[in-house]
Amino acid sequence: MNKPVVIHAGPGKTGTSAIQFWLNSNRQLLEKNGVWYPKHAHDVNNVSSGNLDTVFEYDKNRKKVLSLSKVKSLLSKFEASEHKQLLLSSEFFFLHIEELIQIIPNVKFIVYLRNPLELIESNYNQGVKRKQTIKSLHVPQTLNFKVINFISRLINDYPAVQIAIRPYEKSLFVGGDIVNDLLSAIDLKPQFVNNLIVNSSYSLQALEFKRIANHFDLGHADMQLDRVLQSYGEGYFNYSLMHPKRFESLKLSVLSQLDSFISLHQFDHLQDFRDSIAQGKQRVVKQQGINAQEIADIFKYIQRVQPELFNTLKKLAAIQNRFILPNHAYYEFFDVECPQRIDAESYKTLQTMSTKLCLEGGHNVDVLREIALSLGKTGHKEASLLFMEAAHKLAPNRPFIRNEINKHYVVDGSRNVTRLSFTERCKQWFLKRYSQFNS
Repeated sequence: MNKPVVIHAGPGKTGTSAIQFWLNSNRQLLEKNGVWYPKHAHDVNNVSSGNLDTVFEYDKNRKKVLSLSKVKSLLSKFEASEHKQLLLSSEFFFLHIEELIQIIPNVKFIVYLRNPLELIESNYNQGVKRKQTIKSLHVPQTLNFKVINFISRLINDYPAVQIAIRPYEKSLFVGGDIVNDLLSAIDLKPQFVNNLIVNSSYSLQALEFKRIANHFDLGHADMQLDRVLQSYGEGYFNYSLMHPKRFESLKLSVLSQLDSFISLHQFDHLQDFRDSIAQGKQRVVKQQGINAQEIADIFKYIQRVQPELFNTLKKLAAIQNRFILPNHAYYEFFDVECPQRIDAESYKTLQTMSTKLCLEGGHNVDVLREIALSLGKTGHKEASLLFMEAAHKLAPNRPFIRNEINKHYVVDGSRNVTRLSFTERCKQWFLKRYSQFNS
């Protein structure tokens, strides 16, 4: 086949949603210019997987695999058409470039490079928005520029590969935006692009509110809450949660890796991208968290714009009232009474027990935690929970302990609360099993 196939392979978090929405909405315009972009679906947020299903299918294990029959059919239609170029787009293609090279002749790839330092917070925010993340941001001590390492290996293994590497940096986009930059890469004239924001970012306050809400079994309400929080215009938007010293340290590491990549492959066109990273300043640093007033303001906003969602959140808070939340003002807004976490008698018993077990220089909280983990591994869930609750009372700010307790109220990966309580039966179990420690 002599006609070119162009594959925009992302990777993720490089404007793929905006690109695919525009391409899918302007297929007739593209066809007038000789470019065939197969149609695909998108969700209510205008986010999609692009042309993934155009050439991939599920195997018997429900795993997405490249479909030779779909590729063959697509290329046959393209060859028989009057179109001059076939354009496909999906961020999922990035990790399958090697497979695509081997079955699609005359294929050219377009890949965008984004500063991986930006991706730390971007990926975290996406996890809170769409993947029910409840943990606070963790910033690694080292940072591996995985995309350029993958490209280097690809070039070494397939020297003839056609791959256009473009910087994901607004100041360097041809035509001023990501869509026109891509169009320039396939030799199309600049087009007017409506500034539709796809997959809008949350404010810091909305992000923290969603992180709290993720503790609950939101179900279908999760998508509703996502849309409402995207529309919430109050709070900080241009912020960073990363410590400034860690930011500068990681930036130097990124620049070192990028310098080696540019030098090794003589990618001089990426020098401006390198300089933009070197000159880039960190956003205003904010401490992660949300206060009671900010929680109340968001609840009031939800009640005003989406009353049914507000009522759902209220019901969930009343039913699932045993979580240890980053801010219990979420419960307090609805006047939800949370049960006592551990009674004084059980706490005293466990404290005495852990003191006898504790080695010199150790900490009771660590003993309680380890006993809890050990009991959990052997199937004694209620006993494990009681020890972990005692550890939490000693050290209420330890994320690991808090997360372990919250896991007890999650069943089979869902957010359904297990009806666990500190019953007399549980206390008797401890006294009987560990009576030797009280003698």
